[in-house]
Amino acid sequence: MARYLPPGWPFAVKLIVALLAAGLLPMALVTAWNLRRALEVAEQSEYRHLEAIAHSTASRMDQLIHDVQSTASFLADADEVVALLTAAPQTRAGMLPPVQRAIDNLVRSDSDIYSVLLMDARGVCIASTRPENVGVDLSFREYFRDALQGRPHISEVLSGSVSLRPGVFLASPVRDTFGAPIGVAVIKLKAETLAEMIDSVHASTGLHGMLLDRYGVVVISSAPELLYRSLRELPDEVIRSQVFVRRFNAEGVSRIQSLGWNELAEGALGAAAPGHLSFEAPDDGTRRFVGFAPVQARGWVLAVSEPDTVFKAPLRARVRGTLISTAILSAAIALLSVMLARGITRPIARLTAAAKQLRRGHYERAHVDEEGADELGALARAFNRMAAGLAERERERDIFGRVVSPEVREKLLSGTLGLGGETRYVAVLFSDIRGFSTMSEKMDPQDVVTMLNEYLAAMTAAVRPWHGYVNNFIGDAIVVVFGAPVAESEVEVRAARAALAMREALTSLNLRREAEGHPPLRTGIGIAAGNVVAGQIGSLERMLYTVIGDAVNVASRLESETKAFPEHPILLTDKVATALKDEEGLPMTHIGPRHVKGRDEPVELWALHSAADVEAPPESYD
Repeated sequence: MARYLPPGWPFAVKLIVALLAAGLLPMALVTAWNLRRALEVAEQSEYRHLEAIAHSTASRMDQLIHDVQSTASFLADADEVVALLTAAPQTRAGMLPPVQRAIDNLVRSDSDIYSVLLMDARGVCIASTRPENVGVDLSFREYFRDALQGRPHISEVLSGSVSLRPGVFLASPVRDTFGAPIGVAVIKLKAETLAEMIDSVHASTGLHGMLLDRYGVVVISSAPELLYRSLRELPDEVIRSQVFVRRFNAEGVSRIQSLGWNELAEGALGAAAPGHLSFEAPDDGTRRFVGFAPVQARGWVLAVSEPDTVFKAPLRARVRGTLISTAILSAAIALLSVMLARGITRPIARLTAAAKQLRRGHYERAHVDEEGADELGALARAFNRMAAGLAERERERDIFGRVVSPEVREKLLSGTLGLGGETRYVAVLFSDIRGFSTMSEKMDPQDVVTMLNEYLAAMTAAVRPWHGYVNNFIGDAIVVVFGAPVAESEVEVRAARAALAMREALTSLNLRREAEGHPPLRTGIGIAAGNVVAGQIGSLERMLYTVIGDAVNVASRLESETKAFPEHPILLTDKVATALKDEEGLPMTHIGPRHVKGRDEPVELWALHSAADVEAPPESYD
């Protein structure tokens, strides 16, 4: 643990760290503070900007609604209107033309007004700029009931029951000479006018605006996906109320879905003054900055928002420039520090690094530049000669091991293996790829070699944990010996478990091949055991370590016999099966005697199964 602490660091590292800390740490702290301060200032400025836009737009709405409400009050006080509603119904026909001209002129002179209605005390429309409204009973409307009680009324954004167009209804009571309400004058303000105010904000600033009613429902928005959605879940009594249902059914909205913007609802709804806040939208995780202001005429809230990605966009250029400047200065300081440290410690550091490479076996990297005629230069030259000698020795050792196998190599180098052989009890495993000749005929030779290398590497890795000695590769066939050249116990068990490991490795290999569009490989495995002669066979000029005996021939024949039993890819002799009968996890099925090529007497065959196979027949070891 001490080597990870500063006292245990190399001198070069200590020097570099000290120089970098002295030069970079103060600069990094100042840069971070400046950037953070700039972000805070920009955030407050953007909050004020959003709040000002919201307040300005809300004030324009308030002014518009106030002007239209004043017009409605003026109309309700007009002598012609009072006279019309005071007259008996049968005498109103002659009094209607001047009133009709007046309300028609009112609509023509103000493009923000959609229609004007005059309603009698029963709530029946007796005059309107929209002929389809005349005679319609509108007594169910809240604005009529309030106005008939003597209170001017400004409605929510509603769709007309006849026109089905959204708008805001501004109603004023028409009073007789005694001050009693005798009817209602209504002006319908176009919802498009309010939407145009919000759209103009989006068009000029890129900000999204929305108008919220007193429940937090978005009734107008420059983002269509937010329209008729509430900031938070609405109480059931609100959703089920007839007034609420009637408001939105005309727009085809059967249910108000919640946005989950609870923070915005808590901060903005019911606000008496402009304000701002930020919150995280739960639908996409985006953080939004919002400025809001109340629309005093109705208790609505006008909100404008932008995601933090847009808000931070103006800072990106400044941050990028600062980071580039810091990076350039940091690189210069780091380069100077490294050059200074290397000039002091370079000879020792090179020798240390080369020694580490040599210890790891990277002989080609274990080289030191021979600079100078002093003691360090002499040490570097001696080190290079030593590394070259070790590299040559390791290269010869590696080549030798690839030719004769690591096990045989170690015996030859130790002088314990000479020309001739010795009798050993071994288990021999033969494995072969089914249909290899047909498969090779259709493949490019280079692809065949690639496939074989991948297959043989996987099989060799599978038998290695069981101390299997890969004696030979014969094309696509593999000969594995257990018990030679190094004597082992339970060679039959090792061979059987190695065979199952080869099957598992083949399954994994086939999954990769099928994923790459190649056909799977199928193999057969034969295992036999017995005494063989194992040793160096050949001449003094060329020798080969191999095993010779009946077990070798029988294993080869059993591998061929698996073609006759495609459901049993691993076949064993009776001697091997007897050795395995008390082993767990090695279920076997007795096949019976079978004549094999090259032997007069039949061979008792057993099939070895993996744990994934189905339950073996009754005559089996398990």
